[in-house]
Parts: sequence; C-alpha cells; structure tokens
Amino acid sequence: MSVPTYEAARRKILDACRHWTKPNPAAHVVTLHPTGRDHSFDRVRTEHWYSETSGQRWAFIALCDGHGGAETAEYSLHQIRRLAERLLRLIHRSLGGRVTRENMEEANREINKLLHHSTHALDKSIKETVQNLCPDDVRQLSADDARALTADHREVFERAVQGTTLALAIINEDAKLMWTVGLGDTSIALSTVDTSTGVPVRGRAVTIPAPHLLSDRVEYSRLLWTSSKDASRVLDDNRRILGWLGLARSIGDFPLKLPGDYVDKVFQYIPGPSGERCKQLVGRVPHKPSYVLASAAVRLVDLDPIWDQQPTLVLFTNGLHALINPRLPAADDNGSHIPLDPLDVIPALLPLSEPPDPEQAGAWAEAKANAQVRAEAALGHAIESNWGGKRANMALDVLGNLLGGKDPGKLEAALGRARLQAEAAVNPASGDGDVTIMVVPLGAWAQHMET
Repeated sequence: MSVPTYEAARRKILDACRHWTKPNPAAHVVTLHPTGRDHSFDRVRTEHWYSETSGQRWAFIALCDGHGGAETAEYSLHQIRRLAERLLRLIHRSLGGRVTRENMEEANREINKLLHHSTHALDKSIKETVQNLCPDDVRQLSADDARALTADHREVFERAVQGTTLALAIINEDAKLMWTVGLGDTSIALSTVDTSTGVPVRGRAVTIPAPHLLSDRVEYSRLLWTSSKDASRVLDDNRRILGWLGLARSIGDFPLKLPGDYVDKVFQYIPGPSGERCKQLVGRVPHKPSYVLASAAVRLVDLDPIWDQQPTLVLFTNGLHALINPRLPAADDNGSHIPLDPLDVIPALLPLSEPPDPEQAGAWAEAKANAQVRAEAALGHAIESNWGGKRANMALDVLGNLLGGKDPGKLEAALGRARLQAEAAVNPASGDGDVTIMVVPLGAWAQHMET
C-alpha cells in the first residue's frame, strides 16, 4: 500500500471543500462535504447595511446547519434581510434613529424582544403555511389526496419536515455592540488577544450563547416533564427524540411539533426522502407534542472594551466536534482520552495582526511560535499556518490544521471518517455529514464596511 504524500492528501481535502471570502472579504468561510461539494445542507449569509437615516453601519452574519435537506436552512436565511429591515425600522421608531452607548440598555430590551419574536415568527410561518394548505381535520385526508397535495406543494412540506439550527450575529460597528442569536447546536464563539504581558496570546474562545443540547440539564429536564418523566419513551440509545433529532431546539422539524395526525396522514406521503424518513414516526407522535422548541437564546455583547484586542468571531457547525474527536491524542492521568474542544484549539490557529509598533516585532514572533507549539501539542501533529496556500482563507486554514495539518495520514483518515459520517446520515437526526466554519475578524469587517 502506497503512503500518501502531504500534497496528495491536502488536495483530497480541498476537493471536498467549498471556500470563499467574497462578497465580503473579511468573512472567511469553508464547508467540508466529503461526498460532494454541491450536496451540503449548511447555508451561510452575510449582509452589511448602512442606514442613511442614522448614519450607522450594521453587519449580519448567519450560519444555518440544515438536517434532512436544505429547504429549511435556505428559507431561514432568506428572512435575514427582512429581519434587518425590521431592526432598522424599530430603531427609527423607538430609539430616536440611533443605537448609542447612552441608550444601550433600552436598545437591548427592544432588540432582544424583536429577535425573540422574529425566530418564533419564522418557525410559525412554516407551520401556518402547511396548516393553510391542509383541511382543518387532516384525518379526513385519504392517502391519494395527501400524495397529490404534498406533490403539488413539495417545497412547503419539505421545509416543514426538514430542520435547521441558527447562529446569527448582528453588529453595530459604530456603537461597538453585538447581539447574538442561537438556536440549536451551531456555535458562535468570540476570540480575543491578551497583550497585558507584552506578548499577545489568544486564550480560549467563549461561546455566546451556549448550544441547545439534550445533554444540557435544563433541556433534558424540560423533555422529562413533557414526556411524563419517562425519557426512555422519547429518547433512543443515541439520545435522539423518537430517533429523529438530537436537538432540543430548532427551526422546522414539524413532525415533532405538530399533532401526530400530520405525520400519519400528510408528512409520510411527501415524495422522496423526506416522506420516507417520516414513516419511522407513524403512530408514535402524540396529539400535542412539545419535544422541540423554536425559542432562541439572545445575548448582548459589548465589544467596546475588547475592540483593540483583535476580536474575531468563529461560527461552526456541530459536526466539527465529531470529526476531530475520534483522534483524541491527549490523555488524562488515568490514561483515558480527553476530547479536543474546538474552543481551546481554534484560537491558537488564528493569525495575529501586525504589531502596532515595529519594536514589538520580536514579541509578536514569539507569540506566533508559542501559539503553534500549543496547537501542535493539543492536536498531536505539525500545523501549517498557511494551510490553504494562495486561497488566503482563515477558515480553510483552521479546518485543514484541525484535520491533520502537515500529517498526510491524519488528513486521509479524517476525510475517511467524514465520508463514513455522511454515508451513515440517512436520518436527519445525524445531519448530512458536512462541516462549516466561518471566521470573521471584526476589525477587518469594519474596515471593509468603511470602503
């Protein structure tokens, strides 16, 4: 058996990726889909708006991790532009036309309410479109009528039975304020550089907000309450609700939200894979299910105190955890493996800006060397700071180094694992096997918006 070369293994990873930085040069994006670059269910969107009324600049950065298909993710991201319009109208109507440091608390109350309402309204619009197409009592539908109805409006019904997470960051660059919206298990993390010792260091990134996982005690307790305190009736061995979904919150996934009659009499007759997947739920969903919510976590982050600390947003889908963790090179004192946490490793893989003073060049060089040592110790392989080469994409550099860096054997093994994950993802509960990373240096984004 021939030993893979670094360039050959790297090329295989690149061939399985889509990566781009345009139309917004400061947003770096990569999606790895091992079975084909055109089959990812992940969707991203970036918008930057200038309000002529207020003279303020806004950025909208969103990542949706679709499961079961891309219809729900596509639909959700199309609503980002409408959300931006509603936000600017709210500011003009209720906040004197501008968000400032002085009205920050009032702005947070109003914007927080808008964002919570908007995520609920997004999910509700999907549900009501389905309900408006169906008779009031779906039990009266014959199988033939259901097949005809779902075939005529296939996109609407697929949007309802598929699902997506949502990670959204909304930034007012002038006031240096950011609102984050999280729904599901897609992560939004913030990394900064500490220069207090004279040598810049990127510490562990912080998630904002925490993901909605069934491993979370609050989410699990809610599920217990809704399932008559018997989780075994709802969760399978892989902690998926009725074998369908491993999330506590999402947009879509209406087989777990609408009365079970919709699965039995409508959804199972959708043409294609969506209908086939629904057949596993026939006769299993109660009349009033409340397993999965569309309630987002919203948080205000004041960027002003950290604006000179090279703040960088990193958004990534949950598949990244599964992809990098089978390796597990580190071990605790008992010899058991310690999972790699992207929040620990990714900051060490992000570049530092040039030193503000040429006399600090030595300290900056030392910092870069220290970061490389930290990353290589955690990952167990040598890294390449410019892994993507002339593509100049930070997200691609991060992904390549997480998967194997300069080690061709690890790169090929990682791609093999990713293919296995994708091939096993016949159920929307396990997603579709792809991974997306977004890296957004906030200072660079602001400079781009000024040009």
